[in-house]
Amino acid sequence: MNANLDRQNGVQTEPVDNGTSQAETNAEVKEFLSAIKLEKYEQKLIDNGVEDLETILELRDEHIE
Repeated sequence: MNANLDRQNGVQTEPVDNGTSQAETNAEVKEFLSAIKLEKYEQKLIDNGVEDLETILELRDEHIE
């Protein structure tokens, strides 16, 4: 995960260890972004260490440039 995101934005990006595979987590993120018509941001979020739905739901305006 991208440690810069933690320092710059204060978002906790701890790895999720709940038995969910990375593919399942990515599918969950993709499905969520698609449902809100923001799927074009999927790769950008992943590139910045935002890889799970819990982290996405914690994002605030000040976290997004």
